[in-house]
Amino acid sequence: MDLVQHLRIFQRVADSGGFSRAASQLGLAPSSVSAAVRALEQSLGARLFQRTTRQVRLSSDGELLLARCRELLADVARVEQLFRVEERPAGLLRVDVPARMARLQIAPALPGFLALHPGVDIEFGGSDQINDPVGEGIDCVLRVGEPGDVNLAARSLGQLRQATCASPTLLASHPPVATLADIAALPVVHFGRRPVGRPELFEFGTPRGLASVAMQGRVSVLNAETYIACALAGLGAIQLPRYDVEAHLAAGELVELLPQLPPPGLPLHALYPPQQRGSRLLQAFIDWIEALMAPCVER
Repeated sequence: MDLVQHLRIFQRVADSGGFSRAASQLGLAPSSVSAAVRALEQSLGARLFQRTTRQVRLSSDGELLLARCRELLADVARVEQLFRVEERPAGLLRVDVPARMARLQIAPALPGFLALHPGVDIEFGGSDQINDPVGEGIDCVLRVGEPGDVNLAARSLGQLRQATCASPTLLASHPPVATLADIAALPVVHFGRRPVGRPELFEFGTPRGLASVAMQGRVSVLNAETYIACALAGLGAIQLPRYDVEAHLAAGELVELLPQLPPPGLPLHALYPPQQRGSRLLQAFIDWIEALMAPCVER
């Protein structure tokens, strides 16, 4: 029995929550996954899963094995890499990133990464919310904001520079914006679900520290594309990562407000399952992403 391979299959079943999902993620037949787990159970003399017609859950022995299994497989990956120094990363990498970052930054540059690594295939998703990266078999997730209390390893890629913007049409109907008091008179586009009349707090970096300005608006949106579209239509000012609106600023379709008082940066992280820490393919991808996003972040 190939103990390491059987442990990898066991871990994938545990992480994904089912034999069929694990088989799909591993590219194996469900029967092969079931057989590997049965062989592992027989070898260890322990039942690792509680199986019902509706779900598969770890037994107490399975939970104990999973904790040790993560450490063991991470060590195995590190040992394997000791003897593959000259070997190029290869294999399938599943990644998920925010939709606009995918469209504006990563997808245009992705041919360069693939040219550097001809043995790599990418399953590339662009969304703003993945609830269970491990369960969905995703190797790396890029997220804006604090990573939160998740069972994932996190690598900081810096703080995304932000900008405060509005359309020339909107600015033409209001007094010039030179101070925080001036900007408070502008309407804003609200981001996210919020009660009507609840203020939106815009933050600005000042010589005395962060200052918050309560802003009001009549339109609320739920995604970045609509947020920017509403600003272009003159419905209100917006605050967002600068790379999102760089082209609109260059074309004069949006105007940056109070550039001397920039908003605080937004944390950008690469998140991945801890057991993938030793993956040369994953680390090569994150290194590439870090270099790609360097012009957009502050350290």
